[in-house]
Amino acid sequence: MAFSGPLQLTSLDDYIGPSQDCIIQPRESRLVGGLADSVAGDGAAAEKEAAAAASVALELEAMDEEEGEKGYGAMLSSTGQTSIIRDSSGAVYERVHGAGGSGSAATTTLLAPSTISLSDCLACSGCITTAETVLVSAQSVTKLCEKLTATPKPESIVFSFSSQALSGLALSSGLFSTGDALARAARFCVEHVGARWVLDTELGRQLAESAVVDAVVSAKRTAGGGPAGVLTSSCPGWICYAEKTHPEALPHVARVKSPQAMNGMLVAEYLGAAPETTLHVAVMQCYDKKLEATRAEFTAGDGLALVDLVLTVPEFEALMGEMGVSGGLASMEPLPLTHEVAPLVDVDAETGRLRGVRAHGESDGYAERVLIRAAAALWGLEGKAKFERVGNKDYQAASLSAGEGDARLAAATAFGFRNIQNVVNALGRGVLPYDVVEVQACPSGCLNGGGMPSAEDGSRAGRKAHLAALAELHRGVVDGEHSELAAVNAWLSESERADELVAASFSAVSGLAGGGDGIDDDVLALQVHFFPNTYVEAEAEAEADADPEVTPR
Repeated sequence: MAFSGPLQLTSLDDYIGPSQDCIIQPRESRLVGGLADSVAGDGAAAEKEAAAAASVALELEAMDEEEGEKGYGAMLSSTGQTSIIRDSSGAVYERVHGAGGSGSAATTTLLAPSTISLSDCLACSGCITTAETVLVSAQSVTKLCEKLTATPKPESIVFSFSSQALSGLALSSGLFSTGDALARAARFCVEHVGARWVLDTELGRQLAESAVVDAVVSAKRTAGGGPAGVLTSSCPGWICYAEKTHPEALPHVARVKSPQAMNGMLVAEYLGAAPETTLHVAVMQCYDKKLEATRAEFTAGDGLALVDLVLTVPEFEALMGEMGVSGGLASMEPLPLTHEVAPLVDVDAETGRLRGVRAHGESDGYAERVLIRAAAALWGLEGKAKFERVGNKDYQAASLSAGEGDARLAAATAFGFRNIQNVVNALGRGVLPYDVVEVQACPSGCLNGGGMPSAEDGSRAGRKAHLAALAELHRGVVDGEHSELAAVNAWLSESERADELVAASFSAVSGLAGGGDGIDDDVLALQVHFFPNTYVEAEAEAEADADPEVTPR
């Protein structure tokens, strides 16, 4: 497939390797003049630090004299200047001179080595491809195997599977349902990896849905009869995009944890598994879920991640191979999903299928479910929502009203960056007609995520059939409320930290500029960087009636 002109221009060479310069600044660690004072006690350690401080001070004085002889002092501005100095041991210092130049009083600070984490990459407006490359190596099968054999070993190992990931596992293994896939995955996780618990994310999804309903109802009541304009999503790609290019949209985003983060919270808080001794692995449909797991707000009170490591569906299948299971899930016998093994999983005893919610969109179903529940909460309405195309297949809308001319609620799904751009532009102009919009960065939604199994037939028809088969499995749940939801809601109602436990936070990142009426080069670049395996060619997506065309993986 030939890429478009804008894509070629924005993808020439914007990779910045982790070893190259980064905009994250090193943090001040300690002042040379105060080295000895900073050491508690007056023992050998203090004497060693004092000697080191004296040695460093003499070396820096010698450097200053040498700089003065070279005329360096004359180059310093009259208002003072900062210089970076490396001593003979390789340590790096920041020296701030006074107004008199190098001969005047100076303050010297020892700089700690700069360390760049995935959280830093998320908060950076620069090299997004670096974050993507680093996260793949930092959250991989190899890294998981290292954690499993580390000393000390984790006391508890927990696996969480998204409904989309289970659909992918079921399809690639020829299984009849997502419940069957979870039961076989549980057998592998318990017997080969040593897992304590194996979960799906449906309970977390329903918790998130309830929080979004509350946000929409509250916004609608204060909207003065107009649309509430709430954007909701569990998509980290969309959140990164909004933070970096459209910060004006952030006040409209429902600040609710994703199902993945909700599961992390439930494992740590509701089930009581201590994060410091628990290894929580999530199997997800998207590589960007790896980035989500590193976000600072998705941590326990002590800064430990709620989800430690994220694998995609192909990576989980590769893990099975690493553990000596050559036949995949199909070769595993289903493990009964009892409360001891799967405490937050709701299985229909009669059919063996998972209990969940069938909803429009094949992602989290927020648009349809929130529309129906918000209408019931506001006006006592009961009804079904029928979604119709607004433009292309990935931009659809539905509404509910109490009657002719009466109050009305409207919802939409916007999948893919081009549709997201349209939503954000309408929001900025104050003409967005929806009360809630479910946003997903991947065209066709989460079932088309980059972490899902590939279609065997790479033709357009083959890819459409592949997505249709995934959708059938995804909808093959027993429709209904999770059996544990009432108990979790009761637990939350008694907690003083209830809002904190379900909430997420987002913040603007300066650097990239968004805006405009049409999709710009930054958007195209983000589409490719975040979703290299599911890139939808811009020209094809622009056709209103065209189905998404996915590059073969």
